[in-house]
Amino acid sequence: MTREFSLDDSPALSVDCSVWLDMGQSDAALDAFGQLAWLSMLFLLFQSRGLRGVVCLERESVADEVREALEMPSLARCLPEIRCVSGGGLPDVGAEFVAVSDAGRLSGKLLGAFSRFHLFPRGLPVAIDPVLYFELTSGERSFDGLAAVCERLSVSGGRERVASWIAGLRPARPRVALLSSIFNGDEFLDGFLANSAAMAGYEDCEHFLVRAGSRGHEHGALLAHARRHPASVYINLPRDPGLYETWNLCARLATAPLLSNANIDDRRAPEQVSHLAARLEQDLGVDVASAALRVTETPNLEWAASEGLPVWFGSGIDAAYSVGELFKSTSGGLASRNIPHCLPVWRRRLHAFHGYFRERQYGPSADWEFWLRAGAEGVCFTHDTTPLGLYLKRPDSYWRANPEASAFDQRIVARYGALAGRGDRPPLAGPGWPMALWVRELEALAATGACLELVTRLIHGGHRYLRGRAGDAARELVEGLGARYLGMAGFVDWLLDDPRHSAAKIRDLGGVLVCLVDVLHAWRTTPDEGEEREGAALILRDALVDLYSQSGDVRALIGLGLLKRRQGRSSAENGLLRHAHAVDEGAFWSGFQDVYRFERPLDEVTARVESGLRVWDTAETAPARLWFWPDFSEANPYQRLLYRDMVAAGTVVEGLDSMEAIDALSPDADGACVLHLHWIHPVLTGDDPAAVAASTRRFLARLEAARARGVAIWWTVHNALSHAGRWPEQERTLRRELARLADRVYLHHPMARSLLDWLPEEAPLWLWEHPSYPRRTITDTERLRLRASLGLSPEDFVVTAFGSMKDYKGLEQYLPVFQRVMEQNPCFKLVIAGKLASRAARRRLKDLPAGQLVVDDRFIPEKELAGIIQAADYAFLCYRAILTSGSLFQAFSLSVPVIAPTLGTIPAYVVPGWNGYLYSSGGALERLLALRARDDADFRSVLARNALGTVHAAERTG
Repeated sequence: MTREFSLDDSPALSVDCSVWLDMGQSDAALDAFGQLAWLSMLFLLFQSRGLRGVVCLERESVADEVREALEMPSLARCLPEIRCVSGGGLPDVGAEFVAVSDAGRLSGKLLGAFSRFHLFPRGLPVAIDPVLYFELTSGERSFDGLAAVCERLSVSGGRERVASWIAGLRPARPRVALLSSIFNGDEFLDGFLANSAAMAGYEDCEHFLVRAGSRGHEHGALLAHARRHPASVYINLPRDPGLYETWNLCARLATAPLLSNANIDDRRAPEQVSHLAARLEQDLGVDVASAALRVTETPNLEWAASEGLPVWFGSGIDAAYSVGELFKSTSGGLASRNIPHCLPVWRRRLHAFHGYFRERQYGPSADWEFWLRAGAEGVCFTHDTTPLGLYLKRPDSYWRANPEASAFDQRIVARYGALAGRGDRPPLAGPGWPMALWVRELEALAATGACLELVTRLIHGGHRYLRGRAGDAARELVEGLGARYLGMAGFVDWLLDDPRHSAAKIRDLGGVLVCLVDVLHAWRTTPDEGEEREGAALILRDALVDLYSQSGDVRALIGLGLLKRRQGRSSAENGLLRHAHAVDEGAFWSGFQDVYRFERPLDEVTARVESGLRVWDTAETAPARLWFWPDFSEANPYQRLLYRDMVAAGTVVEGLDSMEAIDALSPDADGACVLHLHWIHPVLTGDDPAAVAASTRRFLARLEAARARGVAIWWTVHNALSHAGRWPEQERTLRRELARLADRVYLHHPMARSLLDWLPEEAPLWLWEHPSYPRRTITDTERLRLRASLGLSPEDFVVTAFGSMKDYKGLEQYLPVFQRVMEQNPCFKLVIAGKLASRAARRRLKDLPAGQLVVDDRFIPEKELAGIIQAADYAFLCYRAILTSGSLFQAFSLSVPVIAPTLGTIPAYVVPGWNGYLYSSGGALERLLALRARDDADFRSVLARNALGTVHAAERTG
């Protein structure tokens, strides 16, 4: 397992990477447990990345217990290959290497991109590579071997110390990545490193210090800085790729969501990075932040001594500005007004959507061109006129020293000049990004493990290059890239057939997540390409972890679970789902079907994530007799549908016509009897709070008496509060007490628990999913006939609102939205099918174009109503407040997608762009309706098919 050799004559290591681990720093020497923890962490990190790695240890620094462990072949399964060496292990200034002192900066990206590492630990690993963290969380990997080693060797603390350390592990999440190119920087380096270390929150950054083919003597200072500061990542490159390509390398290697270039001759106020990062974190609508600069011609002037200097960009700039402001008019024409200048902070995801700095095309103005390119696609900027940076104005600066700088600027003006002074985004002049360079960019992203950017650039670029009249060669190339990076057959068709995959649709990380999920679902219907699928799984894994790290979107963790499902790793899948559920229960259930799309039954998932809800099973728990109150089954089919399986299992089911009938209930001798409560608003009668409270007490006493006679009490929670309730505080009290009294409290979906602020912790919660309506499909001919019966043509875009239109639905507040959209589109037709009980809605309907409106104001029999709904392209749902929507299930059962509000548990069933769409405001609804009216018939038919599939999945639970 071990082999000793000196550094002078060590043979070449036939491994993917070698890690030289210095565990004996005089001020931070590790004890035996610390050394074993680092070795075990490295072992699992190698496994996670599929690397064969070797760890080299300085012989004299190895603890006795570790030496003993190295001699035990039985422990090889939990420790990496280790080689003990003599002579130190300091990095060679002429070699390519990475030096870090903290586990949180030893990312999987770095391990995949470089082959030699020097680690100088200053303590136990705490923040670790996020991919490894989630594999530990899922149970896919574990430190069980470390615990066994510590126990066998009697290492101080043993298993308890291992457990305590593991409990404190967390995924590394640096806030900002600083990108520094160190080239011939001896004159500025000491002041630069001191200024960097003095920044507020420097320990939360990841600072890439890239010594790129420098002829200077920076190595010693950089190594000392890396050993002293855990934020530092010192990368030594034998050759200089150029300033902007060094920044590109750092941006690809970064794990922080925010980036900032850090030039060695400039200085910052201590709060500069933290202040600009906070502006971006607080305002998600902007992507690039900058601040005014003090300007000096004195090298190495400290920030504290810069008061009173001239200021650039200190006035005449709005806090939020658009891309057109990046130009200024001169006597010679347009010129650069590069407001972000030398010390901006920007979102890393910009590179996923807009590419990287292009120094070969745009020379020393490549940063200005990048801001223009991103701004032309809608990126917004923010600026603070308070000086927070110090710029060194030098005659030999990177821009001034380049004789072609003006020519590069003229090229940029020719391409982007139409943006000057304009807030809109006109088409750009000149050629686009060559396809060969796009392919090379993808290769660079893959080589550095920038998988989220890789997937996004692949989909963005693939769609754009295939647009229009792409030749066979281009299609073949894009198809091959899809197979290589995504493990997909039929990538080109997948890319072009679904409008959600267009470059215009994936402008944010949510759009990228949709594409990642689509890829995983495409894997179900495309053949497994062996090694390509295995490699693609690693890319998707890293992309999903990165997406979660940047956005905190729990759906990315759920996506990891689906990936494990595709790989046949059900235990890891369930472990990840449990973790995602524990992170945010409400967000988990709201987003679960966005990812799984009803592939797993809800009852099964509820049990696997340990939600605390028991699951209704007719076969096991059906009582001999069940009474339900109130009985609304004559007007609403819900209760008949809910009990159909129970009746089939032999239960005698009977509705009660009054609250007083509860007093006569008594159990039969031959089995369990249940009183099942539904809506409780009839209890809340009275003209004042005192009368309501008295009615509540009588009702609860009635239930207590029935329970004392042996009748079990079940209650299904349909609403957070009654739609027309007049006494909300009294109702909350009733609901809270009823939840405590009931033997079972049923929820139609686990998400409901997070929406009920009155629900006591001790409530005995069960899941009983909402029943689906009878599924019914129709032919195209039948659909045309139904449309004709309503006076609608085949070309019309039809949206139908159905059911009793009472005030709680709030239809009237959305009718002006429909009016504006209908006036813009004569083919847009709105159908109102059901009794118009709301006077406000009735008044508002008079303002809509009469020729585009169909109103059937009556109670419509169930079968006739189904036909009206099926004539529509979408069913429109609206509520002021809702917990569970029966209309949602009715529409899905009829194979009609919905447009519904983001209220209650509705988001748990509506997957945007798959079985319907969600809106959160009138403005969002207006934009949504205008877009959906432009969808083609094929896309709508896919949504209709998925809507029907949604209730089919629900039937597996109910």
